[in-house]
Amino acid sequence: MARFRNWLRLVAVLATCSVLGACGGDESAARPTADAGTAQVVPAGQPVTLDGSASRDPGGASLNFEWVLVTRPTGSQAALDDDSAAGPVFIADLAGTYVATLRVDNGRTASEPATVTVTAVLLDTLAIVVDMPEPLFGRARLALSAATADAPVWWEVDGRALGQGTPLSWDTTTFADGPHAVVARTEIPTGQVLEIRRSVTVDNAPVRLSVAISNRGTDLDVDVQAVSAAGIAAVSASLDGVPIGLLQKPNACAAAACDAGFDRYRFSVDTGAIEPGPHRLAVAAEDASGQRRQQELDITVPAYALTDLGTLDGGRSGALAISKSGIVAGWSSVRVIEGGDSLLKSHATLFMGGAIVDLGIVGPYGGVATAVDDAAQAAGYGAAAGEPHTHAYFYSDGALRDIGTPGQDSYAFGINELGQVVGEAAQGVVDRAFIYADGSMTFLGTLGGPHSRANAINPQGEVVGSASTAGDATREAFLYADGRMRSLGTLGGWMSDATAISAGGHVTGFSLTGPGPAHAFLYRDGLMSDLGTLGGTVSFGLGINGADDVVGYTYRSDGVQVAFLWRKGRMVDLNTLLDPASAAGWRLQEAAAINDRGQIVGTASGPDGLRAFLLTPLR
Repeated sequence: MARFRNWLRLVAVLATCSVLGACGGDESAARPTADAGTAQVVPAGQPVTLDGSASRDPGGASLNFEWVLVTRPTGSQAALDDDSAAGPVFIADLAGTYVATLRVDNGRTASEPATVTVTAVLLDTLAIVVDMPEPLFGRARLALSAATADAPVWWEVDGRALGQGTPLSWDTTTFADGPHAVVARTEIPTGQVLEIRRSVTVDNAPVRLSVAISNRGTDLDVDVQAVSAAGIAAVSASLDGVPIGLLQKPNACAAAACDAGFDRYRFSVDTGAIEPGPHRLAVAAEDASGQRRQQELDITVPAYALTDLGTLDGGRSGALAISKSGIVAGWSSVRVIEGGDSLLKSHATLFMGGAIVDLGIVGPYGGVATAVDDAAQAAGYGAAAGEPHTHAYFYSDGALRDIGTPGQDSYAFGINELGQVVGEAAQGVVDRAFIYADGSMTFLGTLGGPHSRANAINPQGEVVGSASTAGDATREAFLYADGRMRSLGTLGGWMSDATAISAGGHVTGFSLTGPGPAHAFLYRDGLMSDLGTLGGTVSFGLGINGADDVVGYTYRSDGVQVAFLWRKGRMVDLNTLLDPASAAGWRLQEAAAINDRGQIVGTASGPDGLRAFLLTPLR
């Protein structure tokens, strides 16, 4: 609106000049200058005040301001409160880069645009960066990962002041070899003083060694720089303790390519011949006097490329199931206005062919698509507008069918290629597992107690879930086949639950381990096996394929929740198997399903919030 007003004002003045002939002279010489202020770094979620007060008119005339926020992070709703003010304000609602342009006019002519960049950061991501890999030696340059152009940064190491500025050159030779605590302090525009810490290791030993790794297709290029007053005699390398090779003659080192005095060695590692996952690369340099230096690096051979499946309105989403051909079922949030409040509610969705299909299952607490087959038939649950109960739904040929029981809650959790749907429905005060087929619902019974729930069904019609035993003493995973429900047992505790079943009848889920917490399990050949954890206390198996690969989630020893893949007796954090090119800024929290192609779906924390993801094997 302000832009329109300024334009009308300028047109009117120019029209007057044309009629009266009163606006002669050199227009460019009288042009005002816009100044959009200095770059800023602010905490995400905080208000940002832009500053155009330094804009000037050569004749001293008053100025009209026109601001435009031209760049925002994906999903940001940031907007200027007054685009005609000298200092408009906006909320940097998401971490990322915001770019604003400013034009000013004096009523006769307008300025060239000026630009200012605002970087919003999550405070816990602000970090100290160094221009060389550890251990540090000689002069190292210290900097912050983001800093306001005019904000001072003070540095100290082990409590000893180094100076001010970013980047700052640090002479490490004035400190003893070993670990040191580096501290940077800076003030952000809100007036808050931030303190960022990093521990670094200094090593100014006779043999100095620097190793850098870069990706080139399926190869890892390893660039080694080594120096010693006695002269480097050899460089050797090993991967997971297995020797890669020994280089005795250094390659030529161009002055622009490596530091003065260093010998350079290069070799490549063919990752196509290595099992995907984390590995340890060790590089050692030895000089002519027998002095030796070794550096070890953790490398990851990626197994999967990550795809963000997106959302219906840029909010949140999650994936819960995947068909044999790769159709994904889950949910996506949609923003609605209720009673004057802006709310996010989930809609049941299918992710297929790059598109998101809203199935129309909404409900007061959200709708979810829990299972899907290759014909895009889906199962899920939600509630119609004004309906107090959640109902199971069956989606087929573009039509949605309510398969719930009137006046009762029901949930659909699984579907197979025959369109058979399984789930849980209330019968009075108890809940019972059901199978829905050919338009009718059949209850499957229990293990002697009042309750049961069906979670999944395979192509053979075998159903898994959990049911209570007599007296509601325990709740145990079950397999229902040939009209009979039987218990799969537990890992020693009073509760277990079967969440998924393969075409071959093998089952995953979770169970309490005696008095201990829940662990994921694999049930096959009549035996329930504990799949363990990744250092934390609990794990949950959620999906299984025909190769007995199991996916789910667990906790690491540091308490962080991560998605896992269990394969051939080994549980791996899926985050360690991702292609860095597609997974920057992502943390996989839960893997919900895996198909026989090895594709994995689930929910992750990404750069734009909680999102459904698809992992595609790279080989």
